[in-house]
Amino acid sequence: GDCRFCRAFAHVARRAARPPGVRLLPFGHPEAEHALAFLPEDDRYASVHALRDGRLYSATNAITYSVIGQ
Repeated sequence: GDCRFCRAFAHVARRAARPPGVRLLPFGHPEAEHALAFLPEDDRYASVHALRDGRLYSATNAITYSVIGQ
């Protein structure tokens, strides 16, 4: 994406992701679009999201979950 924060977060998250196996997909990626299709488009593109076992984490909660695993 074009967001500097998002690119910086992705760089850090790739190195520190907990739990192992976290996959980072950019907005617009077909798999990400499919997984987040239930969100209105404005909400989908408004912040970072993490999805696990059907539970959605967004914004700072997604960042916390992706990096710390909680």
